Amino acid sequence: MATLKYYLGFVLFSSGMFAILLNIIIIIPVFHLAFVKKTSTVYIIAFFNIVSDFGQLLTTGIFFGGSVMANHYILTEDPNDRLSKGSVIMATVFMAAWYLESWIQIVMSVNRYVVIKMNQHYIFTYRTTMILFFFLVPIPCISAYVMEYVLPCCVFIIDHEAMSYVLARIEGEIPYTNYMIIAHGITSLVVSVFCYGAIFQKIREASSSMGSITSNSRQKQDIKYLIQFLLISLFFVMSWMLFEICPRVVPKSTPEWSICIAFLVVLNCSSNAFIYLTANKEVQKSLKTMYYPTKTTTSVTPAHAPNMELF
Repeated sequence: MATLKYYLGFVLFSSGMFAILLNIIIIIPVFHLAFVKKTSTVYIIAFFNIVSDFGQLLTTGIFFGGSVMANHYILTEDPNDRLSKGSVIMATVFMAAWYLESWIQIVMSVNRYVVIKMNQHYIFTYRTTMILFFFLVPIPCISAYVMEYVLPCCVFIIDHEAMSYVLARIEGEIPYTNYMIIAHGITSLVVSVFCYGAIFQKIREASSSMGSITSNSRQKQDIKYLIQFLLISLFFVMSWMLFEICPRVVPKSTPEWSICIAFLVVLNCSSNAFIYLTANKEVQKSLKTMYYPTKTTTSVTPAHAPNMELF
């Protein structure tokens, strides 16, 4: 007989698969705009953000949702051991993707700060942005590995019994792992609040003066990118805050409430695709061109028309 846990797992699995589909749809035009047309470095940032979304969705939607449905750990060598090699690998992938997204939130906010607040368009060039991510991407991967395999205090796991992301702690050890998670979240939050706050302050001051910051098309486009980045950052912050708050307020006797964190993770990882699909005209145009190419027709003028015989 199906239980509440099974239905929650099914909904999580289904929503995760749907979010993966959305990201598959959106990553192709974003890649095209970022690396083929080189429209804006914004799309390079968006591309790596989508990559981090994939990592979180694969581990949350498929592994977590499937494990909750099956009532045991799937894709592992021991379905009943939450610390099995497969479970820890899945948790490592999730944390690497989560750390990457926290760094990307910083890059997003600093990018908009430099472009709008400082009015400097030459800093985040295609070359510098690619170099930045070349050095940035390994950092969250190393951080996740150190957290799971080097630090002795605890192991981050995706626990289907607790229906949440938890830390398997060793009594008496300092919880360095939790400190790492909190440090990434707080740093991302503080930098984002500072940058976006300064940007909106400048926009407010400019709008009250004679010269508006949205006086030309490039500035208007920068503002649109700002709003899209801000919405993506808000989803990320909400997910992180719920991750920190839920274990402290949800009773262990009712773990079903804890799965809200996983649903918010899926929502956060869907926000990128949803925002670009609904609010970004460049992505919409690229999608339309890719899937509905304009057919060119050649007309034949009467002067050059072939001789026609009537029967």
